[in-house]
Order: sequence, then C-alpha cells, then structure tokens
Amino acid sequence: MKAIVYDGIQKVQCREVPDPKIEEADDIIVKVIGYNMQKDMELKLLILNNMMKQVHI
Repeated sequence: MKAIVYDGIQKVQCREVPDPKIEEADDIIVKVIGYNMQKDMELKLLILNNMMKQVHI
C-alpha cells in the first residue's frame, strides 16, 4: 500500500509500505481519512509538494 511517510524535517515521502498486521492481542489498525495540520505548516507544505510530484495526470 502507498503511504505518506514522515522521516524528519524535510524528509517526507510517498512510498510503498507493507500492509499493517495485527501482531499482539491488544494491537489495532486505524485508517486515517482526514487530518488537520494547522500548526505544522512546514510538514503540510512538504506533504502537499510531495503528493503533487506523485500525481500522474
């Protein structure tokens, strides 16, 4: 599956990652369908820039 991965300041990538797995009895998998990053402007701009590079029109 594809995911936006944050590896640190100015290190945001869209890359292929393994599907999540339940490994322990108390593990859960959460699907995030939206996120508001008002305070994280630098991260927001990096993610948007990276996503635009991934779009194939």
